[in-house]
Amino acid sequence: MASYLFVCSGGGHLSELHTLAEQLRIPVEEQFWATPEGGLSRSLLAGREVAALHEAPPRAVVPLLRNALLGWRLLRRRRFDAVFSTGASPALSILPLAAWRGIPAHYIESAARVDGPSFSGRILAKLPGVATYTQYRSWADARWRFGGAIFENYHVEEVPPQPIRRAVVSVGTQDGYPFSRFFEAVVPLLDGVEVLWQTGMTDVSGLGIEGRPSVPHGELVAAMAEATS
Repeated sequence: MASYLFVCSGGGHLSELHTLAEQLRIPVEEQFWATPEGGLSRSLLAGREVAALHEAPPRAVVPLLRNALLGWRLLRRRRFDAVFSTGASPALSILPLAAWRGIPAHYIESAARVDGPSFSGRILAKLPGVATYTQYRSWADARWRFGGAIFENYHVEEVPPQPIRRAVVSVGTQDGYPFSRFFEAVVPLLDGVEVLWQTGMTDVSGLGIEGRPSVPHGELVAAMAEATS
């Protein structure tokens, strides 16, 4: 049976790579994941094999090296037909090792990068054996190929304007990156609205809302569906 390794940070990087794995139509039983452990990974990756990586803040060298050691051990222990990553730091830890071992390595830049590659992407694009992809045709070139986008699964329907009764407000959950000014601006705009707040590491104790650092994926998706119904 074929086996494919998916490597990424948590949060949005994980959500994107999960969506891309579905678009690639790789069966669940052929997927092996390497990502930091958290509420999102536990709910989103149920039924899949998962190796827990260390949390690696942007440009933090020590966690990057620790994840590289975990990746080296994993690549020696298991056989993979290909490795995929949407970043961020874990891609730098493991994709070069996979390429060095002759395993096809694929880096898909985040959909949040609408104008060009990230710092991680710029480094990986210079390494032999790592194929790099953009999710936007506008900045695709010989090095960055357009290979599709997560937004291809979404469809827009025109509906008449209507009062907002329910809403979901979600921000990144990376430790050390609060969104204080964002919540200070948004909370007054949604007064009287039923809101599910995923606040990450932001302290919202003085804003009069019930913030949750992380919401399970299934609950978040269901709340978004209810907010648009």
